[in-house]
Amino acid sequence: MLNTLEAEYFALRRLILIDAYRKGAITELLLDGHTSLTGANGAGKTSLLRLIPLFYGESPNKLVQGGGVNLSFVQYYLPHTTSFIVFEYSRRGKACMVVLHASRSGESVYYRFIDQPFVLERFRDDSGSLVNGSDLNRHIRKRGEFCSEQITALSDYRAIIQNAVSANREHRTLAANFAFVGSGSRLSHVEKIVTGMFSRVTNFRDIKRMIVSCIVDNKANIRLESSKAAMQDWVREYHAYVAVMGQVDRMRDFQESHLLHEEAARQLQALHTDIARLQQAHETTIGLAKERGETIQREMQLLEDATNARLRDLGSQLGVAEGGVKSLKDVLQALDRQQRNYEKEGMPALARLVDALPQLIENLETKEKREKALLGQSQDLANSYAELRNQRIEAFHALEREKNALKEPIRANAKEADAQVRQVAEEAWDDIAAEFEQQEETLNASKERLAEHVGSLKHAAEHPQPAAKYLEAKEKAQTDLDVTVETANAASKVYEAAERSHQTEVDVFQSIDGQIQEVKAREKQEQAARERLFSLRDAAPGTMLHFLREFRPDWPRDIARVVPEELLLRTDLAPTLVGDDVRSLYGVGLDLSVLDVPSAGDEEALRQKIEASERAIERLQREAKTKEKELEAQSERVRQAKAVTEDKQRVHIQATNAVQSCKTILETAQRALVEDRRQAGFRAQRELKEAQEALEKQKQALVTLKSTRTARRQTHDKELNARLKAIEDQAQAEIAEIDLAITVAKSASDRDLGVLNRELETALQARGVDTDSLEKLHQEKKQAQERLQTARANEAKVGDWRRWLATEWAARPAKESELEKAETEVNRLVDERIRVEKEREVQHGELDKALSQVNQEKTRAEKLHGFVVKRREKLSRWPADPVGPMAKPLRDQDALEADMDRLLKDIQDEEAKAREALAPIKRVFFETPGTTPYQFYDNKRLGLGPDQDNASPFLWLAPLREWFDSEHENVRRLLLSQCRNFASGIHEFHDRLDGFKRKVGIFSKDLQDNMSASTRFRFISSVAVRITTSFDSLEGWDKIKQLNEEYSAWAGKDANDLPGQVFADAVNQVSNWLQGRHTLDVKLDDLLGLEIDIEEVGQPRKTVKDEGQLRDASSNGLSYLILCVVFVGLINKIRAGQAVQLVWALDELRDLDLDNVRVLLDMLADNHIHLISAFPDPEPEILALLKNRYAIQEGRRLATFVQEAAHV
Repeated sequence: MLNTLEAEYFALRRLILIDAYRKGAITELLLDGHTSLTGANGAGKTSLLRLIPLFYGESPNKLVQGGGVNLSFVQYYLPHTTSFIVFEYSRRGKACMVVLHASRSGESVYYRFIDQPFVLERFRDDSGSLVNGSDLNRHIRKRGEFCSEQITALSDYRAIIQNAVSANREHRTLAANFAFVGSGSRLSHVEKIVTGMFSRVTNFRDIKRMIVSCIVDNKANIRLESSKAAMQDWVREYHAYVAVMGQVDRMRDFQESHLLHEEAARQLQALHTDIARLQQAHETTIGLAKERGETIQREMQLLEDATNARLRDLGSQLGVAEGGVKSLKDVLQALDRQQRNYEKEGMPALARLVDALPQLIENLETKEKREKALLGQSQDLANSYAELRNQRIEAFHALEREKNALKEPIRANAKEADAQVRQVAEEAWDDIAAEFEQQEETLNASKERLAEHVGSLKHAAEHPQPAAKYLEAKEKAQTDLDVTVETANAASKVYEAAERSHQTEVDVFQSIDGQIQEVKAREKQEQAARERLFSLRDAAPGTMLHFLREFRPDWPRDIARVVPEELLLRTDLAPTLVGDDVRSLYGVGLDLSVLDVPSAGDEEALRQKIEASERAIERLQREAKTKEKELEAQSERVRQAKAVTEDKQRVHIQATNAVQSCKTILETAQRALVEDRRQAGFRAQRELKEAQEALEKQKQALVTLKSTRTARRQTHDKELNARLKAIEDQAQAEIAEIDLAITVAKSASDRDLGVLNRELETALQARGVDTDSLEKLHQEKKQAQERLQTARANEAKVGDWRRWLATEWAARPAKESELEKAETEVNRLVDERIRVEKEREVQHGELDKALSQVNQEKTRAEKLHGFVVKRREKLSRWPADPVGPMAKPLRDQDALEADMDRLLKDIQDEEAKAREALAPIKRVFFETPGTTPYQFYDNKRLGLGPDQDNASPFLWLAPLREWFDSEHENVRRLLLSQCRNFASGIHEFHDRLDGFKRKVGIFSKDLQDNMSASTRFRFISSVAVRITTSFDSLEGWDKIKQLNEEYSAWAGKDANDLPGQVFADAVNQVSNWLQGRHTLDVKLDDLLGLEIDIEEVGQPRKTVKDEGQLRDASSNGLSYLILCVVFVGLINKIRAGQAVQLVWALDELRDLDLDNVRVLLDMLADNHIHLISAFPDPEPEILALLKNRYAIQEGRRLATFVQEAAHV
């Protein structure tokens, strides 16, 4: 109940209708107490009652709905330009007005506030005519009085009259001067209660709205400033960021692969340079081999030319020698032919015949003498025959002597020829023997050498030894490996130290970043504290602090010491001044001197605190800037430390690769050593076999040589014996010829002697001439003459023969000797030719072998060169450094190829590892389109161009390093900022709802207390209202609650890290629930549960939950009374103790019995509510309870009356 003086009330005093209710008339209703309207049905009672809710802010059009009215509110109530509806009300004793008139178009209602009481002259012009509504403002101002500008929107008027203005400054001023409630209080939704009382039915939702307006300071809803799109974007950004940052290990692997790849590439470039040197060396080898081959070919050609020249010379000599042999053979053959011809011609016989020429002449002469004798004297016959015998014997002996004298020269010549032939043969053999001995000596020496070589090769084959260079290479490789291992260990320690240093710098960076976040958080807290101080300094109208400063300037002495600061800015406390001057707290006295005055009570201290807060903010901002600079410098140190770490890592990788390279070189050297030992064994076996075969050939050559020598000796001896025999046979033949000539001569002599003897004997016997003998003698003489003629005919021929025998034939042994010498020379020349050809063959074989070796070396070099060229083709990605003309490879080809294979495998492996690491990194970047990681990736992808299958994966290194080194920090900070913004908003939303729930509980208790005091009706034992609130039924509340819990847990850690996945899931659930809304207005009345427990006398308790159940709960009268009890409680909560006197309109009270009407009117009066009701036929008892009584007569004339009499 209110204890305020009547003059201090806000009260509606009069309702005046000008040219509205009745054309051209003024209709006035006093509303300073309970009021009645009587009149016949359809007289216009309800039309007047309907206007009461209009004052509190009800919609005009809503008031004319139903009731058979088909006109708009303006047409019905403000039909003329001079029609006005005026509500006169007082504000703590000061009268003012609200005037309603039609717009110029006649379609809308305009509201104006005038700070004067109603006087009709204020609505008349100088001529006494009513002013037009559109001219009212000018007219009032012309009178020097205030009239507000026209208010065209019902909501603006309602906000002003109910003191619920929030933004418009002009309207706040109007509310301060014309609101129907004191400063700091509101009458939100009061029009709904008034309209509900008038209509006797109300929607429980409206009741809930009224309750909400009483609880939450003119806010019927709590807004969640967020959107599904924003939150889903954050969730997508968060998931994209977390997914990308989840690839840190892969990025580290990717960077390590790049370093390894880079080092392998660097080594491949150096190796390429070494292979280029090797190629150059092979090309040099090929060139030298070509030159050597050409030299050998020239030597072979020279050898061939020299040999051919020598062979031509030998051929020429051999031709001459063979020509000589042939000539000699021809001479000898000619001699032999001549000899055979002479023998055929019977030259020896002819010679004997020629030699016997004297005998033949003598024989002829003898025959002639015999003939004479035969024809002459016979005496002389004996003497003649004796002389003839003697002469014949002497002739024979002379011939014998002559022939025997010829034998000695023949024997001497034969002996000389024999000796000469023997000498020539001996000399020829000596030459042949010397040559054989030389060949044998050469073969023996070669055999000894081969035998010795075979022995050494057997040892080499049994115990093969590698070349010294391979042993040296292995030892050098082992030494290099030991050195590189030591270097790699040292590099590893340096790299680990650099990593620790880098991590230290990163920790410092994170520490500074955390300090920055802490400073910014403190700055934010300080700004919040400053804003709090500003709000205390500039307390808004409606707050308790504003009220105290306006109405209790001395409040710092007492109230400030006991009222918590958080209450001072609340606008729902409805502070009022009471008449009691006792400084007490609800009747309890306190010693306030022991309590400090808070800063809100000391404006100077508040100003100092604000200045201190601003200084603190500036200091924190400076500190943040300093820390930002420190962070920037530390970022540079982190970058430098990372660069140092990468350099040390690169050195470590280089050292590790050097170890691998040395291991490869060592393994290659070991393999080369083993292979060379094996090849040495193979070579030794092959050479041993070749040497053994050569030794066997030498032995066979010696045997062949000996056999050839023996055969040659035999041939030589045979030829010698043949020549000696020919000489002897020739001498014997010649001697035999002589002996034959002697024998023939002797036979002839003996025959001749026998003939002479016989002739003589015959002659002596016959002594006469015998014709037979004479014929015979003639025949003999004829034969003798023929023989003589033959002898004389062949004398020259025999002479020639004998000269031939003496010259040519005698020279035959010499010719034979010459032939033997010539044949010996031919044989020598043939042997020489064979020797030359063999020597050429040997030298050609050696040159062929050398050329073959050179060609093999060239072929091997070309093959290796081909391999090198192909290898270099594989190394085209890593160009070699320029190679000098004399540069030589640092390693052999096997080592280079092994190292190259290893490095290429490293390149392939690292690229494969890089692709394996890069693929998921890229995938997480672009798997969430529209996010910052996706845009970052897409921009970099556009810069790099489309992906190529053979493109290097390390093209992405720089962009990805940019992200993981720096860019992700910006994204993380943005996500943190966005997260804090919307999550804190949801947190605040949750807290406001939670606070609303607490306030609902308090309100429910207070309302029940108010209702308990008002329940005095007959047949109604009690009416109780339960107001509950539950967010479990609020759609999405579980999601908001979950998100709030996650936010509180995360924010409570004061960490600089992003929240976890559970938080993101909670955000996602809330965003899905928001369904795309940018703002979410939760109607608080939807959260309320309203139940009314009714206990009627003699009836069980009933619980109603909506207006329908309320209507059905009891009779119309009792239901209305129950509603009145509830509304009174609500009105008291809405007024919140403010001195506001209300007017309720009620169409009829006849449904209520008199006692309950009386109780109702008393209850309303006790609660400072005046009732205006209409009666078609009022009962006197009821009219007696009402202060103002009006009757509506014909033509809507309004008359006041008393029960005894009425007057118009």
